[in-house]
Amino acid sequence: MTTYNTYQEYKNARKEAFEKFSQGKIIYIIAFSEKDFKEGLKKHNVAEKDLISFGNGCFLIKKYKKDYEEYAKQQNDILNKSIAADTKGNGFIKSMFAYELANNEYRYTENKKNTLDTLSLSYEQIENNAALKNGLNLALKRYEY
Repeated sequence: MTTYNTYQEYKNARKEAFEKFSQGKIIYIIAFSEKDFKEGLKKHNVAEKDLISFGNGCFLIKKYKKDYEEYAKQQNDILNKSIAADTKGNGFIKSMFAYELANNEYRYTENKKNTLDTLSLSYEQIENNAALKNGLNLALKRYEY
């Protein structure tokens, strides 16, 4: 299974994998009214009961639920292997935290919790893993004055 040296490489590959996976399995319906929604259902030739909502007009066709779960597990495994491969925290892990700290507007909020939530990590996991702790500290250095 592939591992990545930077989080940006992982994100780019994940975007490409999602675009490939989603074809014919995930649909988007932009609707400002019930009428718009019904027209979107008709356009995609699906019934509302056959959809799982991801929010914001994004739907998974129910018959592909197991495929999606498998896809999501595979992507999570790739992320975990990329994290594990960075034993010092100064490569992939540092880039992961730097990306997500910026994405969660750490400079303005000074709140690490949003970043950790995005990555499904806890403070305890960071404290108990030297590579994660080092990577987070290295990424936080860009916010020091």
